[in-house]
Amino acid sequence: METNTKRKIIGSILFVVILIVILTLTFKVLKTTDKNIEIGALLPLSGNAAIYGQSMESGIELAVEEINKNRGINGKGLKITYEDSKGDPKTAVTTLSLMENIPVVITAISGVVLSTAPLANEKEIILLNVGAKSPLISEAGDYVFSNIPNSNYDEKLFVKFVKENLNINKIAIIHINNDYGVGTSKAFNKYFTESGGDILISETYETDATDFKTQLTKIKAKDPEAIFLVGLKEQGLVLKQAKELGINKRWLAPEGFAQPEIIKIAGGAAENVIFHTPNFDLRSQSEPTKSFVEDYKSRYSKDPDIYAANSYDATMLLATAIKEVGPNSQKIKDWLYNINNFQGVSGIIKFDFNGDVIKPILIKTIKNQQITEFN
Repeated sequence: METNTKRKIIGSILFVVILIVILTLTFKVLKTTDKNIEIGALLPLSGNAAIYGQSMESGIELAVEEINKNRGINGKGLKITYEDSKGDPKTAVTTLSLMENIPVVITAISGVVLSTAPLANEKEIILLNVGAKSPLISEAGDYVFSNIPNSNYDEKLFVKFVKENLNINKIAIIHINNDYGVGTSKAFNKYFTESGGDILISETYETDATDFKTQLTKIKAKDPEAIFLVGLKEQGLVLKQAKELGINKRWLAPEGFAQPEIIKIAGGAAENVIFHTPNFDLRSQSEPTKSFVEDYKSRYSKDPDIYAANSYDATMLLATAIKEVGPNSQKIKDWLYNINNFQGVSGIIKFDFNGDVIKPILIKTIKNQQITEFN
């Protein structure tokens, strides 16, 4: 009787062990035959930079819909895992450290890209930047690519325009105290002074600031010909408070200014602000830009901005890479370095040895609270 009981117990144990092995093998098979290919998106979906992150998410979603309507990637659907960086470097590093089995991540915000780059290079995760401008990103490692030109490139061209077309020689700078603000204002300062211009004063403010009157009062006292503003959503408040202080100067800005919410906050104070933006033409009759603009407006009832366009292109680019070389980050990295003239909605995409893209810029301004080309 005792022997039979032992046999039954041993038999039950063997059954459980066999069952566990079968379930484990089944799980592994299910994981390897997953119908989806997953990539990541680490974006500022809340916080002061959310106005950019929301555009990026919209561009990505439009691309995913199009890809999956056309049989996905080699018959598998494309799935995006979204994570909110909040535009905060520390949050971004923690979040990226928890992302497993994801070969590529679409991302933005200079501090986020720079803080996560070491981890991305260590884990061999590709970061494809669609909205960060710091020149330091060029040196962030082999696994970091940018589908938007950095400030060294943009501000050199913008300074040339400011000097030659606007004939401005004395400028004040006010910028947000983060990697984007510091890097972009530093680039503008460098090229403007090298061209013979004079930076009369440079003021900073913290990322959570809402009162800029102290900095603006100092700038007003210097009596510049123009003011170069670098910031995020709070730029609207800066302009509004400047108007209240009676500062009637020409305002200049990089493409981060080109957001309807900023213009709405500023109200009439945004009138005639001059800014630059990568060459994305909403009126283009060429494909794929024409269809993208039409589809975006149909889906979201508004025009796409450069961040939506860059994010759409990034998704299409990565889908093409995975289709050709598989979801292997090292192979995708090599593929990205070797692409030649990929036609995106935001223009031709080709990366240099630093992983940077080069695109021409457009000069735009605000007329009647609407973005228009500068003439």
